[in-house]
Amino acid sequence: MFKKTKEMKEVQKIVQTGLLLSIALVVRTFSYMLYIGGAPAIRISFAGPFSRLPAILFGPLYGGITSGLLDILGFLLKPEGGYIPWFTLSAIAGGVIVALVWQGIQGIREQKLQKILLGVFIALGFAGLINHIIGGSTYGLLWISLIGLIFLATDFYFSKKLTDKQVHNYFLKLVMSLGIGGIAVTTVNTYFLKLFIPALSEKSFMVLWIPRLVEEIIITLIQAYIMTILLHIYQKIVK
Repeated sequence: MFKKTKEMKEVQKIVQTGLLLSIALVVRTFSYMLYIGGAPAIRISFAGPFSRLPAILFGPLYGGITSGLLDILGFLLKPEGGYIPWFTLSAIAGGVIVALVWQGIQGIREQKLQKILLGVFIALGFAGLINHIIGGSTYGLLWISLIGLIFLATDFYFSKKLTDKQVHNYFLKLVMSLGIGGIAVTTVNTYFLKLFIPALSEKSFMVLWIPRLVEEIIITLIQAYIMTILLHIYQKIVK
């Protein structure tokens, strides 16, 4: 009986993952690609909440497979530029990272996470300011610091508005999980863009990375909010 129950749970995970992947593929077809130097560089899409949920719900294996399949099938359904297998590998890694971070921070209290993030963003802001004063040419660290502080202000707002503290706890940890995974993938993919797309090879890394990073952080905040709602509904209905 235990074996059957375990097998049924795995079947349930596969079915739910397939459903979420299907929704993500549909949503991805409505994505919009921004071009830099005539080459595709930034994809604006809201498929993330559905493609990342398997990582949150079922772990790294499901997260990696779902992200990889979304990249391959999404390209087949709506090709934009040439297919680069390295993007698929980075997508798989992103799904795995999101799941591992989510699992790793479950035992950390939200107040501690807030303090850690506040310290990190303030430190980045000071580093960016010093870099600018001594003649640095990039505002990257300042942008990251500003967006991070805006996020913390948003998180504080939701903590006061949401009566269900568990929902707020979801939001903060989802932002961290999605953010770490997303920033890692964005950084690696920026190198791939310079390496495999001739029109972008002459561009400075920071010129490509900063707008992609800003877009990633903004999308992460939106996706985290959507996933907070979806995860809350899932816990109420499916569980």
